[in-house]
Amino acid sequence: MIFSLVKPSFLDELESQNDQVFFKYKFFSHLLLYGFLFLPPLNNHFFEIIPYFLGITLIRSIFLYLSQKGISIPIHLVFLFDSIIYLMIYETWIRSINQTKSDEHFFLINSYSVIGILFIASYSLRLEKGGTLIVSSYLILLHCIYIYYLPDSLENSWLSLVFPIVLFFLTGLFGAFYVRDRIKNLSEIFHFEEDRKHLNQELELARKVQDALFPKQSNSFPLKVHHYRTNPNVIGGDFFDFVDLREGNFGVFFTDVAGHGISSALVAAILKVLVSTMPYLYKQSPSKFLDYLDFHLANDLNKYHASAIYLFFDFHARSLKIGNAGHPYLLRSIDRGPFQEIETDGSILGFRIKKPIAEEVSLSFLNGDRFFLYTDGLTESRTKEGEELGVLGMIQILNSAPSHLSLEDFGHWFVNQLHEKYGIVKFLDDTMFLILEA
Repeated sequence: MIFSLVKPSFLDELESQNDQVFFKYKFFSHLLLYGFLFLPPLNNHFFEIIPYFLGITLIRSIFLYLSQKGISIPIHLVFLFDSIIYLMIYETWIRSINQTKSDEHFFLINSYSVIGILFIASYSLRLEKGGTLIVSSYLILLHCIYIYYLPDSLENSWLSLVFPIVLFFLTGLFGAFYVRDRIKNLSEIFHFEEDRKHLNQELELARKVQDALFPKQSNSFPLKVHHYRTNPNVIGGDFFDFVDLREGNFGVFFTDVAGHGISSALVAAILKVLVSTMPYLYKQSPSKFLDYLDFHLANDLNKYHASAIYLFFDFHARSLKIGNAGHPYLLRSIDRGPFQEIETDGSILGFRIKKPIAEEVSLSFLNGDRFFLYTDGLTESRTKEGEELGVLGMIQILNSAPSHLSLEDFGHWFVNQLHEKYGIVKFLDDTMFLILEA
């Protein structure tokens, strides 16, 4: 195990990735050793050594293949195989230097032995504590045996004999420090991943809570309703609610809280509470309704603001009152004709800029009229040409819809047009629209 705090799934994935790099590194570094067979004094033993090298290549290929398939190979098995290889190499060097007792050949072989640092460094990829020190100790032992069997006739300085040992020791030591630091970093990454997973779980729970705050469609509604919403941060500040009133009246509250994510979602939830608890009289007047929210946002949550629109439907008089506090204009389609903006005047909520915060606009409506409410995340989205969709682009799509579509089919058709014709697949901001049909 790399460290005890790491869970098996995380460790298995990490070890699988390290194994692939480890065996790939060892395979290609081994191929480089073929070049030494053409150099003196090893060229004198070429045909003696080449069968071993080909066997090593075959086994390394098997290790590499298994690692690519995600099959874990025990570290002690790899070390045993590598130990046999380097034992053979040193044995060949000893025989070579004894057959040709030359200072030149000694210095060449001494230089070749430096390739052992690649062998040591490769084990730092396995993230085994002390692994590089074990490997360097093994190479130091082999080099000491090599020195012991050197002919007495060779005149070599003490430094030339000890220099590879120093290199092996330092490489093993630096490798051990590297492994220690990497394990520490991986431990921090693991805890970060755990925190991220916990946060995602909390966000998923928050999303379910926020979903529960949205009104559930009911056959008792005097309006047909279809809506669409998406949040890049799982939850967001786009929200709507229905206000079921007495005497055949019905209210629709639609808001876009400034900001993104958790904070704006919490403010949206607070707005729902404010709507639910405000005096009944305010719910019959869009200007008073929005004034009430403006006052409480400014006094209770003075760091947040929101745009909002409130529609008050009087189904006995067939009239609609509109109050708009800094929100995009309501779109209206008469008897499934072209959508047009209904201009309204008002200021954003939360700053207490003026009172009343919004001027009321009244109009009549007929059965079959449709109303389209949206947040600016929709119009600010980018098409496949890199341009903003804009209000005109959105209205163009709405007005190109077949007139026979039901409200739900109309909503799905609109989203499909955004995806397929305009290339708007992913929205960068909280996005929501609500379609109502009288």
